[in-house]
Amino acid sequence: MAHLKLKANSRTKVGHTAKQLAREGLLPAVMYSKKVQSTPIQVDYKEFYHTYKESGRTQVIDLKIDDDKAVPCIVHDIDVHPVKDIPRHVDFLVVNLKEEITAPVPLEFVGEAPAVKEFGAVVNIVFDEVEVKALPDKLPESIEVNLELLADMQDTITFEDLLTQAVDFKFAEEDLGAVIVSLTEATQEAEEGDTTDATGGLGEVGEDSAEGESQEANESGKNTKEN
Repeated sequence: MAHLKLKANSRTKVGHTAKQLAREGLLPAVMYSKKVQSTPIQVDYKEFYHTYKESGRTQVIDLKIDDDKAVPCIVHDIDVHPVKDIPRHVDFLVVNLKEEITAPVPLEFVGEAPAVKEFGAVVNIVFDEVEVKALPDKLPESIEVNLELLADMQDTITFEDLLTQAVDFKFAEEDLGAVIVSLTEATQEAEEGDTTDATGGLGEVGEDSAEGESQEANESGKNTKEN
């Protein structure tokens, strides 16, 4: 599988610099692995946004810092502004393409629940992702959840219902019965619906991103993370 590519630059100034970086169209980030201490970097805001729309948190990105050789990474975490819904800081996790990792994979809800048409029910999504273990290049983009299984008001879909798929799910045995999707009776608010951006809720970056806040206070303590 061909990897997406993203350029980055080393970031020598850490601390309260997020606003300045945002004014320059840059996004603060760190790159790290379970064996290497975190490295402060910065990426172009819009380049990251468009790359992340394709990669999500499951596709490998070849991250090239300055003139160094590109390093395979996945987006491990994103800090998002609570009001503006735009990224403020990104964590890139370096991966070994020959070693399995555990990563969150989004659930893709397909089909239409018969109970919606029959009883006017509303689909209630409890979980929207699940952890999967695989080689970095083999992580699925998403896991399908078939809403057509919801025929009656009491019907639910649990993690156990996903086990028919050829995927190494990493949830505990006691979580097998946890409900992913259920049905509720329609209310006025529910009938008005809700929309979520295809990028996982991240909004396009605009000029007001200059008001981004620093996330550097935690960087000094982030040395090593496990997959």
